Amino acid sequence: MDRYLKHPVSNGVAREQALIRRWWQEKQQGTEVLVWEYYLEGCFLDAVWFPQGVPFGQETPGKQAPDRFPLAGQPVVLCEVKLKFTPELIGQALTYRQFVLEAGAELLDTVVFSETASAPLIRAAQNLGLTVAVAQKAQQ
Repeated sequence: MDRYLKHPVSNGVAREQALIRRWWQEKQQGTEVLVWEYYLEGCFLDAVWFPQGVPFGQETPGKQAPDRFPLAGQPVVLCEVKLKFTPELIGQALTYRQFVLEAGAELLDTVVFSETASAPLIRAAQNLGLTVAVAQKAQQ
């Protein structure tokens, strides 16, 4: 994971951003545009990936993101992360998912990330339609 750990972008947390960056690089080949700390409805979304953005991999801070990367009509993936998987992470992802939909985006997926998670919380998130990316599952 160390190769994905960089100085935090915007007001993010470096270890949290490393989890998203790893997924973006390894599962999505680091393509298109990953916008950190996207400001929407008074909240900072951890990251929004625009898979049909710039044709090369680019990370960008969320400063003026709604103007630079409007959501309306765009296919996007919402990424929310906490080091420890909690019910609050699930609720935050569901709330932000609704904000993204109300902004007119074509939401392809909502992915929640953490370093560890319990099986019951993973099941709950998946049953609510979230994709779960956990570095390692905690023991029961």
